Amino acid sequence: MRSTPRFRLRWLAGCVAGLLAVAACANRWSADRSAALAFADDDAWVADAADALAEDMRGGTTPAEYHTGDPRFDGEWALVTCQMTVLALGQLLPRFPDREARWRPAIRSCSAWMQSSEARAFGTAAWGVDALEDPDLEHAHVYLGYTNSALAVAGRTGDAEAQAASDRLSLRLATSLAGRSPGQLETYPGEVYPPDLAVALGSLALHGGYDEVVEPFLDRFRQDAIEPGTGLLRQSLPGGAPRGSGTMLAVYFLGFADPALADSLARAAQRHLKGGFLGFGGVREVPVGAPSAWDIDSGPVVFGLSVSASGFGLAATRRLEDAAWHRGIVRSAFVAGLPTRRRYLAGGSLGNAILLAMETAPRPGPHERDGVE
Repeated sequence: MRSTPRFRLRWLAGCVAGLLAVAACANRWSADRSAALAFADDDAWVADAADALAEDMRGGTTPAEYHTGDPRFDGEWALVTCQMTVLALGQLLPRFPDREARWRPAIRSCSAWMQSSEARAFGTAAWGVDALEDPDLEHAHVYLGYTNSALAVAGRTGDAEAQAASDRLSLRLATSLAGRSPGQLETYPGEVYPPDLAVALGSLALHGGYDEVVEPFLDRFRQDAIEPGTGLLRQSLPGGAPRGSGTMLAVYFLGFADPALADSLARAAQRHLKGGFLGFGGVREVPVGAPSAWDIDSGPVVFGLSVSASGFGLAATRRLEDAAWHRGIVRSAFVAGLPTRRRYLAGGSLGNAILLAMETAPRPGPHERDGVE
């Protein structure tokens, strides 16, 4: 009997569904294996992933490599790619001193570029003046915390120029923060973002020597930036709604400045943002029932799960020792990220740098303030 077009279409659909199911099962097995090795801090897994990132970022990056359609976002993405590369490799170097020759070129390239005026160009365009030439300390230029966190870590690896640059940036940030409330500290003119403040606080803790500024500010930060109903971090001030992407970013950086607050935010996210389906997991961008959010900060949101929040959320799963949540996030990354043996193709260097930094984030312990284990 000749098949009808409808029968052939159903047969083809069935074959495609079958192939997708097989691929999903194969990816799931690979994802679970990768998740187990990463969660256990397996030396071979960690070193292999770091080697791949160091190879990709050997020459650093520039805004010209990104095509978001907005020069500010191109600049931000280049900066965060270098920042996360330095954080990931720098926090691992004490554990793998034999890898220094392989990793040092990427750390050096990124650190040097982050000190350039080009790396601050997106902020200069917003403020109308380069942050390092702006005499008005009420202009906080809070985005400098992203640069400072990386340079502080690079300085710890023996990079004298990065250390000197971090000394200057730390002094500027600390002077801006001293005696002021979170709502007065702008990333860009008229724009206040608590997640960026968390990065700045983390950068000062990584640099060291500014407890007399950081600790009083943290009291004000808890009062103004934490949403009372959920315990999550507000995305903006005044009165912005809490978001998963900002909360999870803050968990990582506040782990250096205020481990107790980082733990509190991680637990709040576990209560209100932990999500998943069919064994795949992630972090919701907003709590269930809240108005949906989808922007450059969240990245794509699928079934309520945010790509950005889920990637940064890996650090929170380590703080909470939540292996199941960690495994679910990695399963989702394997489906969306087009993984190869050592890296994800879909996320590029930005995604790989973030994932490695979060997958190797310090767990709570006596050395947490030092950023190494």
